[in-house]
Amino acid sequence: QMGRCLAPCVDLCTPEEYNDAMTESLLFVSGRNTELLQRLRGSMVTAAESLDFEKAARDRDLIRALESSIERQSVVDRKLGNRDVWGLARSSDGGVVALLPVRQGMMHEAALFPFADGPWSDDDGELLSSVLNTWYGRGADIPAEVLLSVDVADAEALAEVLSERRGSSVRLARPARGDKLRLVEIANDNAEAAWTRRLDAAQRNTSALEELQRVCHLPRPPRRMECFDNSNIQG
Repeated sequence: QMGRCLAPCVDLCTPEEYNDAMTESLLFVSGRNTELLQRLRGSMVTAAESLDFEKAARDRDLIRALESSIERQSVVDRKLGNRDVWGLARSSDGGVVALLPVRQGMMHEAALFPFADGPWSDDDGELLSSVLNTWYGRGADIPAEVLLSVDVADAEALAEVLSERRGSSVRLARPARGDKLRLVEIANDNAEAAWTRRLDAAQRNTSALEELQRVCHLPRPPRRMECFDNSNIQG
């Protein structure tokens, strides 16, 4: 009713409409913006010619939003290449692994993967190797080049596995200079910032629980809270 959902679960759209939306979403997240814009412009023209001006207006607004998003993305590869860049930040309590995707030369928003302290705590390379092997499962979008902030364990074997899953060669590299090193530094910065935010949030939670202990005269900070909703609606 608000125009924010196709509502396929209650049959408010056709399978064709849903598939179109899925196709356009996949084009966007894979960085194929030129193809997506051409598709949307064609849809807008078709809707206008059919006198469906509401749909034409929606397509127009979506085109403008997409163009604005593209303008904000940083072009980091003039050759318009695809690669993934992995960074890492950690302390004794855990850390964050950051994935910085570059698609058609444009840097996309980083994906962040927090982790707690574990058996891999002393070996950054082993941790990153495990993350890559999991993230790039069969059917995953594996680019031809993967840049790393640390040397991973069994790099050659991992590259062979990823190449087999991709169906063509995959190169793992730890850059030492130039633009690729700058990308790795950005990925590390993303990981560091995310980990700092998590630590700050944990400290705020601890302080709040200690204050609650004081106010409620508890013998120790609470570790579990239960909430009950006693409203009498819907019978």
